[in-house]
Amino acid sequence: MADRLEVEQTAAPTLQTVGWLPTFLYYFTGATLIAALSSAQAFNLELATGEPFRFGIIPGLLAGLAGAYFNRTVSLAIPCGTAKPNAVANPKAFKTQLNQALSDLGYTPKSELEGGYQVYQRSALRHWLSGSILVQVAEGTATIFGRASNIKRLQKKLE
Repeated sequence: MADRLEVEQTAAPTLQTVGWLPTFLYYFTGATLIAALSSAQAFNLELATGEPFRFGIIPGLLAGLAGAYFNRTVSLAIPCGTAKPNAVANPKAFKTQLNQALSDLGYTPKSELEGGYQVYQRSALRHWLSGSILVQVAEGTATIFGRASNIKRLQKKLE
């Protein structure tokens, strides 16, 4: 394998993923509501006045930014079986290497989806905290989908 595995972050060709904005809004809204409700209880404020939401905006922004950065869905395209420099020469060998890297991260194959996507998940509670990783190896490219933090760790393992 080459010194450094070249990868490119691409949009999914056939798989729709959740982008940055919906992920940000999900975490922002949840954290803002929790902080507003907590401040209303702690300071004996009425929710109808809007005052508790002033206390919730900053925690909401911080949670939204952190959640969107670490938990947004990204894709990673790795060329395999092509003449490109730094490409993986043998797709079967790459699949074995990928399975080992995912296993090291605690992921095991769970099911296969339509379109040739292999689903990898962690066990029980860890799955709910880290999400799934989807892999499609087809036509000279392996495309991997998952949370940004997990894909970054996987990318380091594959280098």
